[in-house]
Amino acid sequence: MNDEKRDINLWSQIKKGDVLAYHKLYDQYINVLFTFGMQYTNDDTLVQDAIHDVFVDLHRYRNNIAADVVIKSYLFKALQHDIFKKLKSQTKTVCLDILSEGTHKTDSIEDELIYNETTLHKNANLAGIQGHSFGGYETSFLITKTDLFSCAIIGSGVSNFTSNYPVMRSNGISTMFKYEVDQYRMGSSLFDNLDGYIKNSPLFSAKNVTTPALIFHNDGDSAVPYQEGQSLFFALRRLGKEAWLVNYKKESHTLDKANNRKDWTLKMQQYFDYYLKGSDRPDWM
Repeated sequence: MNDEKRDINLWSQIKKGDVLAYHKLYDQYINVLFTFGMQYTNDDTLVQDAIHDVFVDLHRYRNNIAADVVIKSYLFKALQHDIFKKLKSQTKTVCLDILSEGTHKTDSIEDELIYNETTLHKNANLAGIQGHSFGGYETSFLITKTDLFSCAIIGSGVSNFTSNYPVMRSNGISTMFKYEVDQYRMGSSLFDNLDGYIKNSPLFSAKNVTTPALIFHNDGDSAVPYQEGQSLFFALRRLGKEAWLVNYKKESHTLDKANNRKDWTLKMQQYFDYYLKGSDRPDWM
């Protein structure tokens, strides 16, 4: 019997609750899974724990897993996922004291960059940052709190919680839920926490920005109103900061037209090349 047929037979028996088949599958894959897992970390205990958890879940949720699943692929993917989850849980979590209601308390690459700011300045000459939509908001927020980045690209992000809170989305639903219980995780209404909404709005901290900012926001945006990007741009320019606003007329939250996609891709490349590689300043800047 070849390996594929053997696995099909074992999985079929496991689905029926056969404990012996479960142990046979474990014995068959334990060594190869351990070798696979050690590619991602030197912590052998973590890998062993991850393998254990994968097989526990396999048995526990066997009735929810498809009968025709390729069990070998499933085990490897499940192990990789569990290892990454465990590694992430070990990562330092940074909480910026100024934030209210716990916003941004999750691990993120931005938090790690801020936490390691001194190290990065010693080991790297330049760093850029880019984000779109909620990531655009996070990018604009971050550059009000740190001068780590040499340049930033802010795509279609909210800049003022207080102005965006009471508006209606294109689907006819108020944006209030986005702030109270969804992405922005404020946990309360604007009226109960005005100070928190202001502190989490990049617009009100624009004076702190020292990072050049390229803002992408289209006047046809049906997800985040155009004035959110425009307001941040006006604020930065009023304060004498380096800032640019790119608006592709009648385009929405993202770009649909191929020529606009190409143009924006080129602009981003030129912008980063100018600030991070010392290339010539493009004419549009």
